[in-house]
Amino acid sequence: PTPGETGLSRNTPVDLVFSRWMNMSTLESSITATSLFLGDLPFTVNELLDRSYALVFDPPLPAETEITVNVGTGCQDQLGTSLASATSFTFTTGMDSDFTLPEIVSFEPADGASIPIDQEYLRITLNKPIDMNTWHFILMDVNIAIAYEMGMTPIFLSADHLTLTLSLSTPLPSGARLSVGIERFKDIYGNESEAPYLWGATVDGPAELMPVEVRFAYRFEGTWEITGTLEDTGDAHDFVTFVQGPGGEFARRHGQNMEGASTLVEMMIRSETGIVMKSYVSDPVGSPVEVDLSPALQYLKSPVTVESWDQTSTWNDGIVTGDIDWTVTVLPGTEDIQWDVKKTGTRRLVPSPTDKTYFSTVYMLNDCRTVVMEWEYSREDLVSLTGRDTLVFCPGFGMVESHSYANSPVIGSERWETMTLEGLHIIGDE
Repeated sequence: PTPGETGLSRNTPVDLVFSRWMNMSTLESSITATSLFLGDLPFTVNELLDRSYALVFDPPLPAETEITVNVGTGCQDQLGTSLASATSFTFTTGMDSDFTLPEIVSFEPADGASIPIDQEYLRITLNKPIDMNTWHFILMDVNIAIAYEMGMTPIFLSADHLTLTLSLSTPLPSGARLSVGIERFKDIYGNESEAPYLWGATVDGPAELMPVEVRFAYRFEGTWEITGTLEDTGDAHDFVTFVQGPGGEFARRHGQNMEGASTLVEMMIRSETGIVMKSYVSDPVGSPVEVDLSPALQYLKSPVTVESWDQTSTWNDGIVTGDIDWTVTVLPGTEDIQWDVKKTGTRRLVPSPTDKTYFSTVYMLNDCRTVVMEWEYSREDLVSLTGRDTLVFCPGFGMVESHSYANSPVIGSERWETMTLEGLHIIGDE
């Protein structure tokens, strides 16, 4: 409250703003709140945002009573420096407590809006001052959540505790549907909101199913099985990374670890009409074999629609040539996928177990699409390998699921493999 203010609600907290972040253990012992007839009044100290601390009284303050708050020099900052000088102020309570429930009165941009790729914030306005210690995002679209959880996009609370502004990492992913869910929260008087709130908006432009994200390694885990002449089974894992090149070119690297040996490198080109694969290199660290594709295979199209396309290309590994018949089908319908994650340290996002001790936020992968890629390699009219990849892509994020089948008629064996995305790692993090 303002020093000398009167008629305050009996359940109002007292906010103190310091010039530095303070040592919490020194505040309760160095601050008092007293009234003439009741003496010292009990309170606890809660840490807020921007070096603010709230004195929360329980039970509520006495009615129509002058309260004096004394802040002593025993208060220390986090480096052990004491408050330069003591200070005090008074305020007077009224007869009543405030039991009006808090609620969100508006989102900016509005829920359901279309937003530009350079939208820099989500602003949330409330009807009453909020207790920030009770604020929690229970749901976030993964495109917002990664930057937020890693501290790249901060959230700001206005001085009157009525407006929250969440910074967004721009440019936003074209065509992605962003979403945020907010758990029940309390105002500064201890009143709790009635229900969670949901917000969503769609970024302008066509959906981008496979963005080139060079910061992260995508960690996939799963299993594989071979039947027929060669029988075996085992665990499958893959770290997918991207290397950006000029003119829309990029490489998608598959490997056994984030920065070590790769088992496959796919050379691709992105344009306004989609993504094509022009070549690939298998086992580039051991005995590399580079295979050129002519013409380049149409991997994905933009904008994304429910459709199917066929193509025949020539493959050439420098010694032998042959044909590859290629069919891609974008299946109808979309799927929203929930991904429970926790953050360990400051640089790695990994999945959480079902134990809610690790609960942070549910990441939403919205409007994900399933794409089926069928292929057949042949040489001199002899079919050497056929297969089918069923892949799940999420706009603005990339591939999250892979189901592969390959049949080798020459060897007489079939291979199944399924992998799902299990985590993101910052490149360079162990």
